[in-house]
Amino acid sequence: MTDTYVTDPSAEDAAREERPPEVPPGTVWLHVKYGAGMIWRYIKADPVLGTLLIAYQFVQSTATVAVLLKMQLGFAAIVTALAAKNGAVIPGIVWQILLYTGGMSILGVVGVWTRLALRIRMRRVLTTRLLDRWMRDNRFFHLERRTEIDYPEQRIQEDIFTYVEKVTLIGVSVVASVFGVFLYTSQLWRLSPPIVIPALGMTQPIPGLLVYVAFGLAIVMTVLVHWVGRLLTRAEVVRQRLEAQFRQEMQAIRGNGESIAFARAGAIERRRLANTFQLIIINWRAYTTANMRITLVTGLPDTFMFLFPYLICIPFVLNGKMQVGDIQIVMASFTAVYMGISAIVSQYSELAILRSSVARLQLLDDLLSMPLESGIRVEEIADQRVGVRDLNVAFPNGEPMVALDDLQIAPGSRLLVQGKSGAGKSTLLRSIAGLWPYGDGDVKLPERAKIAFLPQRNYMPDGTLASLMSYPDSPDSRSDAEYVELLEAFGLARLAPQLHSYMPWSRILSPGEQQRIAAARAILGHPDFLFVDEATSALDAQLEEQLYKALVQRLPGAAIISVAHRESVAAYHDRRLLIENGVATVSPLRHGTA
Repeated sequence: MTDTYVTDPSAEDAAREERPPEVPPGTVWLHVKYGAGMIWRYIKADPVLGTLLIAYQFVQSTATVAVLLKMQLGFAAIVTALAAKNGAVIPGIVWQILLYTGGMSILGVVGVWTRLALRIRMRRVLTTRLLDRWMRDNRFFHLERRTEIDYPEQRIQEDIFTYVEKVTLIGVSVVASVFGVFLYTSQLWRLSPPIVIPALGMTQPIPGLLVYVAFGLAIVMTVLVHWVGRLLTRAEVVRQRLEAQFRQEMQAIRGNGESIAFARAGAIERRRLANTFQLIIINWRAYTTANMRITLVTGLPDTFMFLFPYLICIPFVLNGKMQVGDIQIVMASFTAVYMGISAIVSQYSELAILRSSVARLQLLDDLLSMPLESGIRVEEIADQRVGVRDLNVAFPNGEPMVALDDLQIAPGSRLLVQGKSGAGKSTLLRSIAGLWPYGDGDVKLPERAKIAFLPQRNYMPDGTLASLMSYPDSPDSRSDAEYVELLEAFGLARLAPQLHSYMPWSRILSPGEQQRIAAARAILGHPDFLFVDEATSALDAQLEEQLYKALVQRLPGAAIISVAHRESVAAYHDRRLLIENGVATVSPLRHGTA
């Protein structure tokens, strides 16, 4: 068996099969409905200015089409005047065309401002909605267990940006094209020569033949282009995933640079990046093939579209039934009608990208809408104690992990959780906190209780040292003297001068220093219940003793629940929860609180 330890098998399958879960067969209209729903959500959130901005886009696009028609008629009049050697009328026509050009320039400048204002306002509404839903009820945490979705942060950032950009451009273009159909169809019908085709048994003149040809060709090309271009949307969805994976892997190298450098593992990480980029290349082949198919099909009617009106009109110009300038109007009208009816054809590549962003956003939205199901019932009650009864924690596949019959944690109590590695100690804490859904049983949490969690590896966002120590509260909620006093208590007095320096502290502080900063954060937060999950693993025995003494002395009313392997930690607890053979039992410790 070949070990693919530097390649994500699911990413490789996606790149080779081009079958992402976002785009199953027969979902075009579902994506259209969801995309339209996003526009409606924005209008409801920004009814006045949003409606005005959207209305201006449509007004500008239709006005531009109308002005272009006027200019086309003007150019045709110039050609006709030249053929008739009537130069006196040309200056007036030229001034009209220049006036139209100036008006279009003004409309265009205003249009750019309104379009960009619309984009950022729409993006703000859509982004705010998804961010609120993603962050609510810890869904950002629970979503990570769903294998059918990847990189939700990219969907919220990149896909909303792409959607807003494409829908404001393509939507306006499609509206302008449809309006052009109404404007130009009458011109094309008026100038389309009556044709008879005896070979087909059509001896009566066919009025408006070019209108029928334009409509028929556009409909056929729309169906054909969608049939050959279906691969493009799937390829674009996969491309987004692979690009996000490539970026995330490079970010991981930056974030873990010291470990990689010490291990001399640069070559392995380089191979990982090379393998992911190779998947991008494989996907790019499908992406290229899809675009080539679309280009080939859409290019087929171009020559016919330009040649056919000429061939129809030339005999009528030669026998004097049409003027030379009429050919230009016929050409412009035929093109406008064809492009308006086949707007999907001309915009198919952009529409495929738009649909891929809609598909990715819809999957995220659907998963965020799913109820958070858990067999473990967590309820907040009017009590000061945490109560656990008949708790059976399981693995995701349903296999039993830990069974706990009964546990009561009162304010000020100290509970030490121990067991072999992999016994389920940390998962038991997650279950009690409502972060682990697999299993069954009842957990009662006090209403409005403040719960803090000290993990082995703490979250250290970029910011000031004061903001790290006060997280998630504002750094202004504490005085500098409180921060400095805790830094001195944990042997970090040297950091006091940098209390308000904005830095990437996660890359500056050692793991042991980060654990002490996190302990200071917990003390400043004054929690009612503090879960400590091997939060002293990077500390020596002396610093560990110093940390636990500080927690016990400074948080006398808080219940402290610790997961630890070192037996010396037992001196700071009054009960032990021991996990053996999948069963958790609680017993008193002989040593009281230190």
